[in-house]
Amino acid sequence: MSHYFSNDEYTIENRREISFRFLGFDFTLTTDDGVFSKNHLDKGTEILLESVSELDLYGKVCDLGCGIGVIGVILSKLFDIEMLG
Repeated sequence: MSHYFSNDEYTIENRREISFRFLGFDFTLTTDDGVFSKNHLDKGTEILLESVSELDLYGKVCDLGCGIGVIGVILSKLFDIEMLG
């Protein structure tokens, strides 16, 4: 059974940019086929980020192997933190 995260040698590269607004900030990220939620910010991630945005975060965020890195990018914009990954 194939999953979006399966390595598929037949997946054709189709890089493109997606843009969205979140909590008053505009974001543009590069995505590709074979990536989870490749066309938009998915609702689950949006809810997670809305909840986390109410915290007082500091330090570093490691966003590794998590799609196009939307969580790390948004958290580094909302807080004074360093994004790794």
